[in-house]
Amino acid sequence: MSEDQDALPAFPQKEPLASDCHGMTLRDYFAAAVVSGTVSHPHSNTDAVAHAMLAYEIADAMLAVRDK
Repeated sequence: MSEDQDALPAFPQKEPLASDCHGMTLRDYFAAAVVSGTVSHPHSNTDAVAHAMLAYEIADAMLAVRDK
């Protein structure tokens, strides 16, 4: 995955809302979707850091597959 893929906006706009506000990245959006599923699993007893690490690992994999 390239660094450019990491910085893609999840919700692109023609103009940013403010000069320093570019919104959520696509990587963050994917990770948020993943983590919402992992923490809702009824048998999940993993700590928050482990959930976050897994979410970004899966998000990175999603971006890599998306590039193919």
